[in-house]
Amino acid sequence: MASADGPAFQKLRSIVHHGWPKNRSNLDRCLYPFYDMRDELTILEELIFKGQQLFVPASLRKELIVVIHASHIGIDACIRRVWDKAVLVQNDNRVEGVHLEV
Repeated sequence: MASADGPAFQKLRSIVHHGWPKNRSNLDRCLYPFYDMRDELTILEELIFKGQQLFVPASLRKELIVVIHASHIGIDACIRRVWDKAVLVQNDNRVEGVHLEV
């Protein structure tokens, strides 16, 4: 899989590891979307999780969809699997779901 080591993810890993400021305004703007979920974020071996959901940056999204779709469990099951297991992050760091195209 490609690297998720873009600058925003490096900053996010650092802030999750070292601690969040008391005010969102003290953060780099690219981390604003993550502030409201800061208490749910953890790091495990370089990976960022929100609860049990893995953060997937936009740069890795296509690979994730290919891997999940390869299971041949059907489009609805694929979508449920992604929603259950992954938090997808856009290039502009918006946190949102995914739309799989058939």
